[in-house]
Amino acid sequence: MKPDGTALYYCDTFYDRCYQVTLSTPWDITSALPTFATSPAFSGDSFPADVFIKPDGTQLFVLGSGNDMLYEFGLATAWDITSIGASTSFSIAFEPNGRSLFFRPDGRAVYVGGNVTAAIHQRVLTTPWDITTMSLTDEATLALTPTLGVADFHLGADLLRRQNPDRFREVAFGGGVRIDRERVAFAT
Repeated sequence: MKPDGTALYYCDTFYDRCYQVTLSTPWDITSALPTFATSPAFSGDSFPADVFIKPDGTQLFVLGSGNDMLYEFGLATAWDITSIGASTSFSIAFEPNGRSLFFRPDGRAVYVGGNVTAAIHQRVLTTPWDITTMSLTDEATLALTPTLGVADFHLGADLLRRQNPDRFREVAFGGGVRIDRERVAFAT
């Protein structure tokens, strides 16, 4: 979702592209306009599973489950997926068939969740927002139970939300954003 609530973004795994839907009333999906913008097809991956846009709207990140890759695209016009530029990619083989993607607000960490490991992996980016600088090992892994896989999750200042195909679970914590092996802990 665009921070001002005027657009939402999603991936289509059948046509291998992302969509941008304009909302005439911020945060109200019933106000979605009948036309929407589409990215070009992702020829490198047959299953774009999740999308994340950098808070300033200048970079689009797509989690590709078909090839277990994370793709980074520049946006020539902020928040406009039709202005997509060249891509960079990085392997996420540590989470085959990844389903969910999130970035720390400062761009120094990426979080990937999926069905195979039923976990959320935290990887450090030594250069913020540059996936080619991703660490090769997890800084932390949060194993989730029950182990039905991770369909979606969101990290915020005070909570971790996790959704799997059967249920939605919300756990409240305090502080910043960090995942530890034994528990979710939020560090400042």
